[in-house]
Amino acid sequence: MPSDNKVYDVFISHAVSDQIDIVTPLVNKLEEAGIKVWCSSTHLIAGKKLDETIREALINSKHGVLVITHNYLGREWPQREFHALWAKEKARIFTIWHNIDERVIEQYDSQLAKYTALNTKKGLEYVADRLVKEIKNEQKIQSKPLPKQPSAKIYTSTFSLLLLAIAIWFFLIRDLPSDTRINNSIKDRIQTFQAEMMTDHQEEMQNRDGEATTLATIDNFNDRYNKIKAHYRNEYFFETGYSKFNFKKNVEPAVDKNLDLLTPENAYGFEQPHIYLINHKPSPHTLDVKYIFINTLPTDYQIVDENKVDDYTYLVEVVYKNHIRYLSVALTYSKRSDWMKRRETVLLGFLPTETYKFKKEEDKWVFAGLED
Repeated sequence: MPSDNKVYDVFISHAVSDQIDIVTPLVNKLEEAGIKVWCSSTHLIAGKKLDETIREALINSKHGVLVITHNYLGREWPQREFHALWAKEKARIFTIWHNIDERVIEQYDSQLAKYTALNTKKGLEYVADRLVKEIKNEQKIQSKPLPKQPSAKIYTSTFSLLLLAIAIWFFLIRDLPSDTRINNSIKDRIQTFQAEMMTDHQEEMQNRDGEATTLATIDNFNDRYNKIKAHYRNEYFFETGYSKFNFKKNVEPAVDKNLDLLTPENAYGFEQPHIYLINHKPSPHTLDVKYIFINTLPTDYQIVDENKVDDYTYLVEVVYKNHIRYLSVALTYSKRSDWMKRRETVLLGFLPTETYKFKKEEDKWVFAGLED
């Protein structure tokens, strides 16, 4: 057993945009070999301060792995992690170069270029095997009993830990928007959007004789629509309060869902929706009906990346859970087969991932909207 009682063998420092391409496969291979890994993609906790989480992870990790890519260079949080790891006493830093060469790294940071690196050009298996071998060798070295140290060494070690704490504090707490400012801005956006959506919904319910209904009733209307042999037109819209999308080809990538798979049978992907029926006024020849599904589960969020663009611009990347808040389907059809039937689907909510922009104005950081 290692002698330092650290929770993790390695801390993976990376850019969020490299997670799918290289980081997740690498983490899986390391964990399969018994290496304890801390990685933001699996260990960030919704609602917990990002700097606090990173700081705890750095302190509780023996060594660091830097996944250096074009995305990594210039990003605020990876750079803070790099410097904090560099300040750790006895920590070893392993670097991985992915789709990047030494010339680019040298131009950006000569200190970073000095580290001997593993290159993914030789394959992910090679990189993972080398890392596992080096990390386990470090474990064997650290597990050897150490001779009893003079008391003076204890003070030296304590002083080193103090320097580490100061280094981490310096790189995590700089002239940046406060966690309170960031989290309040995100929560305000979520709450404001939800409140405006519900106000519009209630007004429509009152003005158009809306009523609560059941999934079975919606299924009946949908089945009748599908069985009618007529020319059809499908229209799709998605609104976030900042952006508007129309046409299926634009809406599907924006909401990150296959719209053909969303049906009344699966409650349009909502787990516990409230369902409403509006303006159901059948006639001998036509029917206009609109039904609405409202997501009752709260919108959760997680901050996954932060980047100081310059002295006056700061970006915060957020991933949402339960980001679709509202879905309505308006059906218009006739019993005559030669008439056009029409379906209009409207979704309201947030993009799965949004980037909040903060601007510094008169020495204060303020929320300045979403980054395009």
